[in-house]
Amino acid sequence: MEKMHVDASRNDTTIENLNLFYDLELILRLHAILPFLNSMHTLIKLTQSHDVFICDFIDMVKVCLLDLYNLYFDPCTKFDDPTFDEFKAFEPLTSKNLLMSWCEYLSGEEVDCLIIEFFSAKFFVNQHCLTIGALKPMLKPNFPLVMAHVKLRYEDFA
Repeated sequence: MEKMHVDASRNDTTIENLNLFYDLELILRLHAILPFLNSMHTLIKLTQSHDVFICDFIDMVKVCLLDLYNLYFDPCTKFDDPTFDEFKAFEPLTSKNLLMSWCEYLSGEEVDCLIIEFFSAKFFVNQHCLTIGALKPMLKPNFPLVMAHVKLRYEDFA
């Protein structure tokens, strides 16, 4: 009984985390950063080695910086690496790994809405609405704008 009381007091945190889970921009950002994590993984493994030399470390940092530039900032190669296949699969929603699809919006509008399906339950994927400071369902016409915004956010970090 005590456990149920403690868990009930954490409902606000649970709802906040659930909203993050259904936030399309966050999902896209996480998928966009995955290709760079391969370079970071190699760098971390090198630094954990007991017999690493400083010149090897410096070389690996340079490789990471080059990968970062090629993956996100070079006009010819940005977001074009094969490791971005999962990220690119969001645009047409073609990946078998994505549990997302478009469905008819419940309010009767002629616009499709993005949903995530878990087992038999369907949940709306959210989009930040800056005008009212809240989350609203992701509508199909807004999807390319969100994709472009995520790509621009990586360029802003440079």
